[in-house]
Amino acid sequence: MAVYGLAAFFTGAAARGRFFPKALWVAAAGVLIWMGTLFPGFLDWIRMGAPSIVGQMKAETPHIEVVREFLGLLLVFLALLFVYWQGKRKG
Repeated sequence: MAVYGLAAFFTGAAARGRFFPKALWVAAAGVLIWMGTLFPGFLDWIRMGAPSIVGQMKAETPHIEVVREFLGLLLVFLALLFVYWQGKRKG
């Protein structure tokens, strides 16, 4: 959950005209590394035919949590890149 707070901090700061490029890169790298640890589980889910991830988490469906977490981190990573790109454009 803290990673979503991190994304909220950077996007909120950018909305107020504050930009932290080095911290953004560190955060994005951390998110990317975390995604890397989940990537094998994400690939397994794709190999299973991408079954639904909207169901309830059960012992028989451990892929649900891995895939949800991976996709959430992907959204955070994209948000951080967008904030970085916008900050660089504005100079």
